Amino acid sequence: MESALLISHRNKWSMVMLICRDPAKKRQGFSLVELLVVIAIFGLLISMLMPAIQSAREAARRTSCQNNIKQLATAMLSYESAFRHFPPGLISRKDGSSATQTLEAPAFGWGAAILGQLESNTELQFLKQVSDNFRTPRWWDPEDEERDGAELVLPVFICPSDNLGQRNKMRNFFGNHGKSNYVGVIGPKLFKELKEIDDLSDLGGFRTGPVRSDEERIELEWPGILFPNSKTRISKIRDGTSNTFLIGERDGKTRGASTWCGTDRLSWINNQLGCTSADPRYTINCVATELGTAWASFGSMHSGGAYFARADGSVEFIASQIDGRVYERLGAKSGGGRHDQ
Repeated sequence: MESALLISHRNKWSMVMLICRDPAKKRQGFSLVELLVVIAIFGLLISMLMPAIQSAREAARRTSCQNNIKQLATAMLSYESAFRHFPPGLISRKDGSSATQTLEAPAFGWGAAILGQLESNTELQFLKQVSDNFRTPRWWDPEDEERDGAELVLPVFICPSDNLGQRNKMRNFFGNHGKSNYVGVIGPKLFKELKEIDDLSDLGGFRTGPVRSDEERIELEWPGILFPNSKTRISKIRDGTSNTFLIGERDGKTRGASTWCGTDRLSWINNQLGCTSADPRYTINCVATELGTAWASFGSMHSGGAYFARADGSVEFIASQIDGRVYERLGAKSGGGRHDQ
């Protein structure tokens, strides 16, 4: 809007043109400086919020992982109620021609045994049909339907924090089997003691006297609840179900996780079972010091420890710094105690 104004200066009149802006017409858009300031503010807010968002997501994943291991423990207790003993840690091959079960024979795992309790009846019936009721696992045959069953992905066996895929190539040579982040607790025995023990001096202090029976020898070799062809009754858990680990968590990054279906060789029992030894090579979230040592241990993608389920179905996050002697005793069904809260 333009207007004219007469101004008197020393008795002389001059006409000055004044240009006035219409207040209704405001300047549009941002200047470059203003835009950069806005972008910087948004970037700062995002950088402040991201840790909180990531923390919330990990908390949700941990809760889901805790629910998974709780569901598995509940299924194992349902199995115990139905059959009067916990499922075998491994179900080794029986071909009918001999009672001998070689260490090189493939075996089903405890995860396959509890499919019915997990209401995975379709998978259970399929595996039972193609394996002659869990007698002849054939993971090595690429043409066998049983291998197709072993490659099934069951979400209840997978920790959401382990982002290394839903199938496991690290733990078997014959297929791409469905992964499991949860393994049974065989106790505090090192896996070099898998074969028959003749020297009673290397029993970790659990017993020093002579072996009186085959059942006692089994307990000496595998003091945990789950081991090959085990049929552990609750009455055998002398420390009490609330003081004894049943299953624990294992990550895929360092430890190679596991497979829910079983293992290619019975001698590879650390595929299905974990060791609660105080040996630094086998502790929770241990760092591998030699090839394969961490594969027998427990660990997780969660910071500071891993989840364990006890034989009473309770679930607890166990810190990596747990006392070694307490950790060993919690893995054994006789001779242990619950650690301080």
